Amino acid sequence: MEKLLEKVLKDLRVELVDKFDSNFSAGGFFGNRWKSKQDGSASHLVNSGALRQSIQSRVEGDSIVFTSSKPYAIIHNDGGEITVTEKMRKFFWAKAYEAQGKTRTPKGNRSRSKTAEKWNRKAEIYKNLALKKVGSKIVIPQRQYIGYFPELKGIVEGIAKEVISEELKKIINN
Repeated sequence: MEKLLEKVLKDLRVELVDKFDSNFSAGGFFGNRWKSKQDGSASHLVNSGALRQSIQSRVEGDSIVFTSSKPYAIIHNDGGEITVTEKMRKFFWAKAYEAQGKTRTPKGNRSRSKTAEKWNRKAEIYKNLALKKVGSKIVIPQRQYIGYFPELKGIVEGIAKEVISEELKKIINN
C-alpha cells in the first residue's frame, strides 16, 4: 500500500509541477489573472523568470512540498504588506535614475518615443516608492501561482485510479 501511495504522489507531483508552471505562462492562477504592475505592463512574476525557475518540489511522507529559493516568493503567492527600509529607498532611487536614463536620446535630449514614455512612467513609480517614509507600508497584491485549486480533487482521483489500474493489471498478468 505504501508503494502505491508513493507512486500516486510521484505522478501527482509531476502533474502539479506542469499545472503550476502553466500559471506563469497564463499570467494568473487557473483563470484568475494576476494584478499587473502600476505602469500597466506584465506582472512582476514574469519579468526575468527567476521565480518560475526557482520553484522546486519533492515528495515528503504523504505530502508534496513546493519551495522557492527566492525570498519574495511567499509575498507574491500570498500577498501582504512590506515595511519600507532605508535600503529599499536607496534601491528605488537607483531604479528611478536607471529608468530616467533610458528616456534620453544619445545627444541627451528627452525622447518622445513610446518606449521612453513607458520608462518615464517606470521612473515616476520608482521615484514615488523612493519618497515613501522609512517604516511606511507597501501593499503587495496576491499573485498566487501555487496552492489549492478546485480541479485538484479530480486530478488526484484520476491519477490514483490510473496508478491502481496499472498495479491491478500487473497483479492479474502475474
